[in-house]
Amino acid sequence: MPLSYEKAVDALRGGDRLMITHPNPEKPSEKTTYGLVRSGKNVGLRTYRKLVDNLVPVNDGLFGGDISQTFAWLDDPGGIKP
Repeated sequence: MPLSYEKAVDALRGGDRLMITHPNPEKPSEKTTYGLVRSGKNVGLRTYRKLVDNLVPVNDGLFGGDISQTFAWLDDPGGIKP
């Protein structure tokens, strides 16, 4: 069962990161998934859409911040994003 918005925010504020896993283009039945890195818990699409304004890319992957698949929590969405 995917995490609620509140539990996802708590985990992200606690230092967890959200990872987006894109489907294999050769497997049309696969979907994009959203999950927390440390806990391994799934986040549903509706919850992800509520979180997205407070997420900033983390330069810890193969593609860097411009095409990041991993995101961290930003408490002030109106503030300057790194």
